[in-house]
Amino acid sequence: GDIENRGPSQYDEAANEAWEYLQRYSGDISVAARQQKLKPSLVMGILIDEYIRMYPRALGDLMGYIGLKNTSMGIGQTKGETAKKISEKGLYVPPGYSSDMSLGELQRLIAKDDIIGINYTAAYIRYVEDLWGEDVWAEVPEEEKDAILMTLYSHPSGEKPRRPGEEGWKE
Repeated sequence: GDIENRGPSQYDEAANEAWEYLQRYSGDISVAARQQKLKPSLVMGILIDEYIRMYPRALGDLMGYIGLKNTSMGIGQTKGETAKKISEKGLYVPPGYSSDMSLGELQRLIAKDDIIGINYTAAYIRYVEDLWGEDVWAEVPEEEKDAILMTLYSHPSGEKPRRPGEEGWKE
C-alpha cells in the first residue's frame, strides 16, 4: 500500500533508503538549489519524499514513458507538462530539450537522468514560490515557508498550486 499507510518503522526504513540513494547527488542537489535561490535542504526533503512514494508505479510510468499519459516521472516525479512549462519559462532547460519534443520524449528524458529530475524539482519549487509572490511570502513566518513549499510541491494531481486569494484557492 501507500507509504503514508504504513507504520513508522517502515516509513523510517524507506526514508533511510532514500537518503542513502540521494547522497550520491548531494553536490548536484546543492547546485540546483543555488541556481534557483533555494535551500539545498528543501530540495533534498522534497526528493526524499518523492523517492519514498515513487514505487510501485510501473503501469503509469510505462504509459508516461511512451507518451500516452502526462504522468510523474523520474526522481522528482515531475509531470511532463509541468516540465514543459518550466522550460518554456526558462527556469530550467535540460540538455537535449526541444520545445517541439513530444510529451513521451520529454518524459523519457526526465526518467533517464536523475540530475535532470533534480533540476526540474528545484525549478518547480522556484516556480511555485514565484507564483505566490513576495507580498504573500512576506506574511508567512520564515519557519513555515519550507513546509508550505513542500506541501505545494505535491499538490493534488491535475490542480495547479494557486496563490492565496486567487479563484479556486482553498483554505
